Amino acid sequence: MPLIGLFFERGHFSGTSSFGTAQAFLAYAVGLPVFSLETLFVHAFFARKDTKTPVKLGIACGVLDIVLALILLGPLQYLGVAWAFLVTRTAKALGLAILLRRRCPGILGPGFGPFLVRLLTCNILTCGALWMLAGADTSGPAVQGVTRCLLLPLLGTAIVFAGSSYVLRIEEFRYAVALIRNRKRAIASLRGEEK
Repeated sequence: MPLIGLFFERGHFSGTSSFGTAQAFLAYAVGLPVFSLETLFVHAFFARKDTKTPVKLGIACGVLDIVLALILLGPLQYLGVAWAFLVTRTAKALGLAILLRRRCPGILGPGFGPFLVRLLTCNILTCGALWMLAGADTSGPAVQGVTRCLLLPLLGTAIVFAGSSYVLRIEEFRYAVALIRNRKRAIASLRGEEK
């Protein structure tokens, strides 16, 4: 909530508005891994020159989203819209994954499940670190408040994510590190080819 207050709380945007916005933001933040996977699955279908399947599933999930939002709007108020969106996007991502696995049997093979477990563990650890670090005391001068509110959680979660990715042996993280390390070599080799 400190970030919401820092960016938006001025003028007519009160502490109550910040709290409400932070709750909706939390609902959408929970769905970030799902949104990322959905995008990857859609691109996989596009790479197979199948644009109809994601669109049809998207339309069906859009209708479900509207119905679910109307149902949840009563008990959850504005948060019902956010949670309905998260539920339907999760359904779409699962549907795309199932269809993709049927069409390309080897694409989500036996290594995919353990990878998801390791990635979920890494994300839970990172979220836990963010939750602990975001609760830091933000009183005092504005510069110190911003440092505690923004930089401490950012650096702390980056360290936890990197450390847990390394310990859990998430290969994609190691590839990213290798790419960063070899960037200078790659740039030099590209420049050498241009000459």
